[in-house]
Amino acid sequence: MLRTLSSSGVWPVAAARARLRSLSAAAREFATAFRGRLADRRFWIIQAMVAGVTAFHGSLEIFEQATARELGNSYVVLMYGVYLLPIVYASLNFGREGAIPTAVWSAMLTVPNIVLMHQGTDRLVEAAQHLTMIALAIVIATRVDREVAARKQAQAEGEARRISELKYRGLFDSAGEAILVFDSNATIQEANAAAAALFGRSIGQVRGMTLTQLLGPAGAESVLAAASNTAGQPGHCPEAPGRQ
Repeated sequence: MLRTLSSSGVWPVAAARARLRSLSAAAREFATAFRGRLADRRFWIIQAMVAGVTAFHGSLEIFEQATARELGNSYVVLMYGVYLLPIVYASLNFGREGAIPTAVWSAMLTVPNIVLMHQGTDRLVEAAQHLTMIALAIVIATRVDREVAARKQAQAEGEARRISELKYRGLFDSAGEAILVFDSNATIQEANAAAAALFGRSIGQVRGMTLTQLLGPAGAESVLAAASNTAGQPGHCPEAPGRQ
């Protein structure tokens, strides 16, 4: 008996495999970047800060139980605010590769405190608070990574544009024929060496002159008419200055 498989049964499998490959590549990239963070002294200073905050938190919990005194909600807010400081710092300096391990490390260090110092609902609340910190670390670090990626892309595009301009400048300066670049007021913005030599002036002298000053009324009118005639031709940019 001949069985057939519709495309609807094939695409979900292919999409799932592609997704797995993407996740695997992202995990390898994360692990590689994280190994690089381990060589950074600042990363270990942050982890020491987390350990110090955890030790202080634990000592306050012990004091609270030993003296049977409630430190109040302001103490809770303060402690978790202090916990967030190294996590936010790691996010801003290392992105996800620093923030997520720091948040997880913070949560792991508080496990003994949650198990030994809290009961029932309090234990669940403490656990939920640390899970919230991990979620905040992911959100903040993801935003930071996006900003860094956007900045790097902008820098790369700027560098590519600079290289393109240098290439254009090289072609412009070395062209064998005279080239003048002028604006809508017929004021010359750029001139190459061939144009300067043709008119017996330096490039600096040609820049800033009007076409009328350089070519005379008849010559300027001829150049402007030629530039106007090319305005509707393919490849011409109406906003660009005229060129002759």
